[in-house]
Amino acid sequence: MSLSEGIRMTASTATIPVETITVEAKLLDDHAAGVTVVQSPPSPEQVRASEAVFSQQEQEAKACLGLLGIWTSTVLLHDLALEHFWTSRDDEEDEARQRKATGLLPDGMGND
Repeated sequence: MSLSEGIRMTASTATIPVETITVEAKLLDDHAAGVTVVQSPPSPEQVRASEAVFSQQEQEAKACLGLLGIWTSTVLLHDLALEHFWTSRDDEEDEARQRKATGLLPDGMGND
């Protein structure tokens, strides 16, 4: 019995919807390719509107950066607190042995 005789494989199918997009492009004439278009300067109203949009985005960016800073500080403080306050049982026993060896603990202490 060969390996291919014992295994039956079935083909699975999937239906994927197809979306067709048609784009129409108008090509410029050869003589119009080198022409530059001169636009009039923006009106004061247009300048004020664009400044309002970008200043609003700047305020939102500053708020997001502030929140990111607060979150980062909180994560760092959490890690520092864990490192400072969290001690394992082995660490406590090692410290007790060191204190006992240096004479800081009485003989009966530190032997759990």
